[in-house]
Amino acid sequence: DYDRWLGPAPERPFNKYRFHGSFRYFWDYAGGLMTDWGVHMLDMVLAGMDASAPKSVMAIGGKLAFPNNAAETPDTLTTVYDFGDFSLVWEQFIAMGTSPYLDESGEPGVAFIGEKGILAINRASWKVLPLQEDGKYLTEVLPPRRSYINGLDEHTRNFYECIQSREDPNCTIEIGRDAALVAHLGNIAYRTGKKLEWDASQGRIVNDTEANDYLSPTYRTPWKLWEG
Repeated sequence: DYDRWLGPAPERPFNKYRFHGSFRYFWDYAGGLMTDWGVHMLDMVLAGMDASAPKSVMAIGGKLAFPNNAAETPDTLTTVYDFGDFSLVWEQFIAMGTSPYLDESGEPGVAFIGEKGILAINRASWKVLPLQEDGKYLTEVLPPRRSYINGLDEHTRNFYECIQSREDPNCTIEIGRDAALVAHLGNIAYRTGKKLEWDASQGRIVNDTEANDYLSPTYRTPWKLWEG
């Protein structure tokens, strides 16, 4: 049922390139790699830094690798977020690629870059890369760690357990919301071409009124956003 698949998105003729799989590269349905992979990476940053939303964001990029394909979202993007006491830099090119700090080929990751070393982490492993001064490590040298447990299975098990216990799951709806917000703000900065200032208390972009139009999609009739 193509109409139900479209849901609240604009009505368009069927096109297999806008359908399942590659739908994520069209603004009607998704936000490209920034949101597709962003929620898998950004939640680790927010958890590690005990943060929820940036103060400002700016982005630059475009369809530089495949300028003539049908996709709308950028294949190349650098996004810089200011959280006040730290900065977050998001980088993508064609696909997510491999973290330069980790050994798993094809696995993206996050790097916490500090004054004494780097903590590199992805969805299965982490390691500490100490910086040196006068031939001495500035922080403790730890062996790399890797998990061979299926993360999706663990989250699913935890979710079912919480249905019974009524406790919060390891990944709460607030964690998902915060990661999605950071990813969406990156896309909005890219689409407007502006540095945007975010006020978390208002839930709005405060220095560009028109940019707020990207915060909520327009639903086509008869679809409506459920308000509980």
